[in-house]
Amino acid sequence: MSHTHEFSSVAIWSPERVVVDGDEARAARRAKLRLTIVLAVSALLLGVFQAVLNRDVITPDGISYLDMGDSIVRGDWSTAINGYWSPLYPALLGSALALVKPAMRWEFSVVHLVNLFIYIGALAAFYYYWSQLGAFRPQSDRGNADQGSDSVWLLLGFALCTSALLGLITVAAATPDLTVAAMVFLAAGLIVSIHPGDRSWGKFILLGLVLGLAYLAKTVMFLLGLLFLLVVLFRARPLRSSLPRTFLAASVFLLVSMPWIVALSHSKGRVTFGDSGGLNYAWQVDHVQRVEIPEQALSGQIKLLHPARMIPQTPPIYVMSGWRNVTYPFWYDASYWLDGVRPHFQLRDQLLILPVNIAREITCWAQLEWGALILLLFLLQGSRSWRRETLYKVAEQWHLLILGTGALVLYSLVHVEPRYLAPFTVLFWSAFLVCLRKRTDLATRRVLMPIGLVAAILTGVSIFFDSAVESYRMRNLPTDGSVHYQVAEGLRRMGIKPGDEVAYIGDTYYAGWARLLRVSVIAEIPLADESRFWADDPSEKTRILEELAATGAKIVISDAAPAPDPASQWQQIAATRYYAHRLNSTTFISQK
Repeated sequence: MSHTHEFSSVAIWSPERVVVDGDEARAARRAKLRLTIVLAVSALLLGVFQAVLNRDVITPDGISYLDMGDSIVRGDWSTAINGYWSPLYPALLGSALALVKPAMRWEFSVVHLVNLFIYIGALAAFYYYWSQLGAFRPQSDRGNADQGSDSVWLLLGFALCTSALLGLITVAAATPDLTVAAMVFLAAGLIVSIHPGDRSWGKFILLGLVLGLAYLAKTVMFLLGLLFLLVVLFRARPLRSSLPRTFLAASVFLLVSMPWIVALSHSKGRVTFGDSGGLNYAWQVDHVQRVEIPEQALSGQIKLLHPARMIPQTPPIYVMSGWRNVTYPFWYDASYWLDGVRPHFQLRDQLLILPVNIAREITCWAQLEWGALILLLFLLQGSRSWRRETLYKVAEQWHLLILGTGALVLYSLVHVEPRYLAPFTVLFWSAFLVCLRKRTDLATRRVLMPIGLVAAILTGVSIFFDSAVESYRMRNLPTDGSVHYQVAEGLRRMGIKPGDEVAYIGDTYYAGWARLLRVSVIAEIPLADESRFWADDPSEKTRILEELAATGAKIVISDAAPAPDPASQWQQIAATRYYAHRLNSTTFISQK
C-alpha cells in the first residue's frame, strides 16, 4: 500500500509530468485567449450593428444633452449649470462635436459614435469586473489545466454583459446610462478586488474617483455612491484598517463631486446635489403634471419661483423666452421652470406606485432569459445539501447582493426603466454565477457548459434581431433624425437661421429639427391642446397666430397640420408631415 502511494507521488512530480502540465497550461491559456477575443469581437460587432442601424435616432433627452454639451464647451456656465441633467455625458458629446465639427446631416451620427466608444469602455470595465470576480479558482482546477471552468465563465459573462448593455440600455438612445454602467462595473471590480484586511491605499483612491465620476454622469449615483462606500467599509474589515481607507475614498469622492454641487447650489440658492430625483418623485408618485405650468400651480397648491408665461386663451400658449442657444427651454432644465415643486411623501401614493415599479423590475429581470435557466439549475440541480451549500456561497457575495438590490429598492420608490437597472442587475446575477463557478463537482460543470453556450448564442441572436426590429420601429416615430434633417434644411431655405426664435404646435419634446438648425422654441401650444387649435374657426386661428407673433417668434411649425389649403398660408416643409407659417407675413411662404 505504501509502495503504491510512493509510486504515485513520484509519478506526479516527475519531470515528464511537469512538462505535460506546462504544455496543458499554455494550451489552456491560448484557448482562453482565443475565446476571449471571439467574444469581445462579437460584442463589439453587435454594438456597431446597433449604432449603425440607429445612427439617425435622437431622443428628447439627447437634444437637451447636446445643448448642455455645447454650453460646457463654450464655457457658458450660467446656461450649462443644470439642476436636472448631469454634466459628464454632455461634456463628452460637446467635446466630440467640437472636435469633429460634423455637417448638420451627420450630427446625430456623431452622437452614436460617442455612444459606441462609451460602450467599448463599458465592455472593458465589465471585463475588469468579471476578471476580478472570477479570479478565484476551485482547488480541483489547480494543477490540472482544466479550461472548462474559464470557458463557462467567459460565456456567461458575454451573455450577461451584452444583455445588459445592448438589451436593457442600448447604443441607440443618447443617455448617460452606458457611462454609468462603466463606472458601476469599475467600482464593483475594485470592491471585489479589496479583500478583508487589504492594506492598499491606491484601490480606495481609485474607488473614490470612479464614484465621483459616476455622480457626474447621473445624480442618483451620489446616493448609490454612499452605498458603495458603506459596503467597502465592511468588505475591507477589520474596521480599524478599513475605516481610514474608506474615509480616503469618501474624501476623493467628495473632491470630485463638490465643484458641481457647489456650483449647482449657488445657482439654485439652496444646498442641492441635483433635482432630478425630487422632480421624478413629484411626477411619478405625487402626480404633478410634467408640463410648463402644472394644474397644482394654476390652483395655487404650488408656487413656482419662475414659471413660464401663459397666455390664457383657448388653447393656451406657453412662452419661455430669455434662453439663448437652447432648443427647448422647458426640457433643457425642468428644474428651473418647476422650481418650487417639492416631493411630498404620502404613504397611500407610495404604496400604489411600489407594486407597479416592482413589476417593471421583474420584467427587466425576465429580459435576461438565460438567467432563469441558471436559477432553475440552482433550484433543481443536486441534493438538499448541495442547495444549502450553494446558498451559503451566495451569502458570501453579500457585497454584490447589497449593491444590486440597493439600487433596485431605490428606483422602486420612484420610477423604473430597464436602462436604469442594467448594471445593478448584472451585479445581482453575478452573485449567483460566481457561486456556481466555485462548485468543484464535475456534474455541475457539465450542466453549466451547455447553458453557457446556449446563453451566449441566444443573447447574440436576440440582440441582433431585437436591434433590427427596434430600428424599424424608431424610423416610424418622431425620433427619426433623417426627417428632422429634412425639416431643418427646409426651414433654412425659408430663411430661418441659427439663433432665430420659433414657435411650435404639437409635441415640442421631439424638436430635433430645431436642434440641427440651432433655433430656440420659445412659444408653444402643447400636444394636449394641438387638436383644439386646428378645430378652431379661421378667425380664431388668426388671433392665436397673432399672439404667437407677439412673442417674438419668426415662424410657427406643426407636425400635425391637417393638409391646409394654400389660402391658409401654411406650407408643407419638404416631403414631410411638418408645416410652417411665417408669423410676420400674410403672404404664402415660398422656398428659396
